[in-house]
Amino acid sequence: MSAIHSLFSLLAGLFRPAEHEKISPSDIIPQSAIQHSGNKIIIDLDSVLITGLTRLPAVWIPHIPDTGSMDPVMDSEHNNILIKGQNDADQIVIVDWLFNQPPGNIAVYRTARIYAIHRVIAKGEDELGDYLIFRGDNNRIEDPDLVRREDVRYISLGTIY
Repeated sequence: MSAIHSLFSLLAGLFRPAEHEKISPSDIIPQSAIQHSGNKIIIDLDSVLITGLTRLPAVWIPHIPDTGSMDPVMDSEHNNILIKGQNDADQIVIVDWLFNQPPGNIAVYRTARIYAIHRVIAKGEDELGDYLIFRGDNNRIEDPDLVRREDVRYISLGTIY
């Protein structure tokens, strides 16, 4: 084993998290779709890894409200890049993509109780169909509602700090 490999192994052991791996979002934008030139960063939405869209997704970049529920991933005034379908058919494609991914993605949803941007932590199915369970990263308990397909408004591509 080389000295450099030994050093990296030692450092990895020192900085390894004490607990198990946390769930993370799925890749939506390939690295090849992110270009920079001078003082500009360009994300080519033609390369979104969600197949079946008829048009480029609609983009919304809101400031995150100061709820503390997603600290430290998202905090007050961070800019989150969100997408949704430009039409009903494309929204179904985007929501289907979310429902077919493992837990870890962040999405905006609306139910009778709340409007939230939280992380998917589990999936399930009951007599009404499939659903997602969300929780804010900084919250101790999961969100109270089972989130159905029609409740999902946007999915997150990432946060700009």
